[in-house]
Amino acid sequence: VHGWRKICQHCKCPREEHAVRMAPVDLERMMCRLISDFQRHSISDDDSGCASEEYAWVPPGLKPEQVYQFFSCLPEDKVPYVNSPGERYRIRQLLHQLPPHDSEAQYC
Repeated sequence: VHGWRKICQHCKCPREEHAVRMAPVDLERMMCRLISDFQRHSISDDDSGCASEEYAWVPPGLKPEQVYQFFSCLPEDKVPYVNSPGERYRIRQLLHQLPPHDSEAQYC
């Protein structure tokens, strides 16, 4: 099983079930590229900065109270707090939706 594949070549199950992990540096670099546009516009100009410190990602263009309202609709284990299971879940979902081999030739 290769770290960049979404499924196992042999049993066709998701990569997460095999506990295959990319090197943390590679994963961090790839995720920075994939979500840099979101992070650049994730907080409104009048934000106090609280949302950016509490969450790993926030929807772009929302005020702090809207951010809290948005995340209150999600199950607690799916909320992307910094260094939480919700953040890891979001990264897994992004890797599934935007696999690295779709945007990086080195993963083909």
